[in-house]
Amino acid sequence: MKNKTYIFFVLLLSSCFNPKTKETQRIESRSLTVFEFDSLLNKSDYELTVRERDSAVIYDYRNKTDSTKNISFRYLKYSDRLFAGSSEFNKIEADRYPEIANFDFYGSDPGIADGMGPVIFNKKYGILGFDSMGTNYYFTTDKTENIALPILYGVKNLESSVVGNWRLKNPKFYDEFHLFENNIWRHTFENHKNDTIIKKGKYTIAKDSAIFFRYFGSQHWPNKDTINDYKTSIGSFVLFLNFNNKLVDNQEDYHKSYEKIE
Repeated sequence: MKNKTYIFFVLLLSSCFNPKTKETQRIESRSLTVFEFDSLLNKSDYELTVRERDSAVIYDYRNKTDSTKNISFRYLKYSDRLFAGSSEFNKIEADRYPEIANFDFYGSDPGIADGMGPVIFNKKYGILGFDSMGTNYYFTTDKTENIALPILYGVKNLESSVVGNWRLKNPKFYDEFHLFENNIWRHTFENHKNDTIIKKGKYTIAKDSAIFFRYFGSQHWPNKDTINDYKTSIGSFVLFLNFNNKLVDNQEDYHKSYEKIE
């Protein structure tokens, strides 16, 4: 009797420490539409396999004609995080994009210059869209045909986002950009001598959410606190609009962040 009782408890403990992971699975169809800005590049058919476990949901997207274009995402339920390979995405406030009912935006670390994202996600539906190096990918069905594409990094959306005043997030220094609708920019700041410096130029929006600034040039007139500008096309620099709607200059030796002001 003792031996039978012992075996019973061993089996009971074994089942506690080695639980079988419950998994549900479903297969659905998706149509992938690829955009670069407003230009449609191509369409292709995908099969989506959704595997849900206790703590995670796996979304496997299989291209029906080219296996090299397969992609997989993993969603961790308890931490509300998405993964695509080693890339990690957390839920973000994405005011610069149109609101989409029942979907959330997930972004990667804004400090990663060539990071993938943002990703438009719903746990039940899976991935609606994501950006990779300025190219937009959208997995759609008949149920999402009322959503206007493209959503991410549309030139018009980005232009409307950047126009306005941007101030350096540092109370010790006055540093402000003004971006106008005609693609002219003005940069006003104080140097270490408390001189007010004004620089101007033209800006161009790149597909990876980078904003390219070209100088008109500048000249410091003697006995004046303000530097006046004239067109010489000297120099250039780049700022990035990140997922938190901030203009950032993330050079290796320093980091500047500008916030939009009313």
